Amino acid sequence: MDDVLITGVTAEQHNQRLEEVFKRIQDKGLKASKEKIILGVTEIVYLVHQINGIEVKPLDKNLKNILNINQPSNKAEVQSFMGMINYYHRFVVNFEKIAAP
Repeated sequence: MDDVLITGVTAEQHNQRLEEVFKRIQDKGLKASKEKIILGVTEIVYLVHQINGIEVKPLDKNLKNILNINQPSNKAEVQSFMGMINYYHRFVVNFEKIAAP
């Protein structure tokens, strides 16, 4: 992955962290794509999650897709389903026990 998320409790803290990250990128000889930089947002979609200053949650559209999927009927479909829901395992209590069978 090549994305970097930078947060801060205050704008000053955020800006200080932002400067430090850009300095490290430059010191390591890396580059940041100006076209991909997004500044000043309080909420973002990242790796199939909605992230804001309060919580990280699954995307509603993905949850709807999971809830509406047909029951898997063969190994390939089970593997596909498990791959899809694995992104959200942290939101399911005892996911490992449920998914093990």
